[in-house]
Amino acid sequence: MTTKTVNVPERETPIESMDEAEKGEKCLRMEDDGEIETTKKGKLHVEFANGMSAKSEKANTANAEKTPLQVKQKDDKPLAANAVHDGLEMTDVFPTNEQTIGNRMNVTDEEVQETENPPVDPLELEHQERDKYRASLAGKAIVTVTEVSLRPIVQIGKRDRAYNWTLLIIAIFYALPVVQLVLTYQRVMKSTGNMDLCYYNFKCAHPLGRLNDFNHIFSNIGYVLLGALFVLIVWKRQTAHDMHEREANRNEEETSLGLPPQYGLFYAMGFSLIMEGVMSACYHICPNYSNFQFDTSFMYLLGGLFLLKMYQSRHADISPNAQLAYAVFAFWIFLAVIGVVIDKQWFWTAFAVVLIVGSIPLGIQMYYMGSWKFDLAMFSRCFAMLRGKCMGCSRPTATDRFSLLMMIYAVNWLMALTGAIFAPTDFSTFLLSIVLANAFLYFVFYMFMKIRSGETIPRIAIFFMVLAGITWGGAMYFFLFRLTNWVDTPAYSREGNEHCFFLEFYDQHDVWHMMSACSMFFNFMILFTLDDDLFCVPRADIRVF
Repeated sequence: MTTKTVNVPERETPIESMDEAEKGEKCLRMEDDGEIETTKKGKLHVEFANGMSAKSEKANTANAEKTPLQVKQKDDKPLAANAVHDGLEMTDVFPTNEQTIGNRMNVTDEEVQETENPPVDPLELEHQERDKYRASLAGKAIVTVTEVSLRPIVQIGKRDRAYNWTLLIIAIFYALPVVQLVLTYQRVMKSTGNMDLCYYNFKCAHPLGRLNDFNHIFSNIGYVLLGALFVLIVWKRQTAHDMHEREANRNEEETSLGLPPQYGLFYAMGFSLIMEGVMSACYHICPNYSNFQFDTSFMYLLGGLFLLKMYQSRHADISPNAQLAYAVFAFWIFLAVIGVVIDKQWFWTAFAVVLIVGSIPLGIQMYYMGSWKFDLAMFSRCFAMLRGKCMGCSRPTATDRFSLLMMIYAVNWLMALTGAIFAPTDFSTFLLSIVLANAFLYFVFYMFMKIRSGETIPRIAIFFMVLAGITWGGAMYFFLFRLTNWVDTPAYSREGNEHCFFLEFYDQHDVWHMMSACSMFFNFMILFTLDDDLFCVPRADIRVF
């Protein structure tokens, strides 16, 4: 402890000759009289905390009643805050509870320093440095995968696995009430005899048990089987990759080759394809306008996850996490539900405004490589950026990303205005077309940038492109057959019913289920094999686009 000095009259007994008890009594008396001052004439060692010095246990017991140092006040006024005790200046009123001055002074210089200058949170400092680094990348015309894949592989893998597990939880909680609802629809239809409740193709509806239209339910088996097959393919490659990584680490070989391994979104895509089959089957238990949203919910996820996976492949650090991604999907599905309930012109106008305004910060976030913050001031920053880039005729640094930004705005704003002007009758399909248009746009941009960067398109990917093109063409042909139409009256819908034409069991819509399932599977395989040419390329040589 430090040493303080006080004025001591020379005629009194020297402090050095007093014992510990006398020193304590002397100090208390001088404090009560306000006579303690700093001086050079004598020294008084204040060495007590909750009692006298620990040298004499007997002295502590004898003077226990004298040592509580509750500071007394004169004329009911607070003590002047000019006393200095043991290096600690008392600037506030002294404690009046059981805390003693000794406890108050029992603070080291290091603790005082930490109180005045609290330590900086390492995570907060890391986030600040990361934001600065991302901002520096936004000004570069060419960015490599190494620069946006700074997180450890273990952390990237843990973050990536959240996609598939979160999707499984969402699927369970979403599917159970849907199954209960559609079965209730059919039970009510049978009990009341109201066949107008469900829009079947009555000329090709094969019942089985309690199901009135089993063939349209069973034809969705392709989604389930091909989704499970894709999950198995992803698992096989992940297992082989993990074995290769362990072998390379054992031999001290280079492991920073190719794109960072991220398989969580691939698993989520496979599970979504399985759930699309389940939800489509639920819809066909009792197809009508209200239940159509169940058929399209996981189609939104399929298109969104396909788009997100393309972006994640070369943006490991700045791609959105699973919680944010699924929150956006949930908001999109919420809009679909509202569009089914509210079929008014003002809703289409409001949706157009939401789509246009929401696409602005999203596109700029992609252009600036994740360095923008989503807060209340983001729209003012977006306006300033657009005014500087466009109105000020300033040439953007990253022309490729800026071209993508402009294409995103053109496509989404055009579709928003189309919806506001023409107000299509099927809002769910309109939302799905927006998702698919953005996914197709980014896929074309991705392919173009691969070729422009000197990369090659693997033959296996080209093979799946051909198969996807053939199956999509056939699927869309059969999709255009309007065998039922729940937009019109049930009587008018029955006029479009047709007999089974394939194996005397399936109609055109059943074939649409089969071919569209194959098309989605081939699309997934395109994305799965598209960057196989980069397996042996160092990440520092792979461009980000």
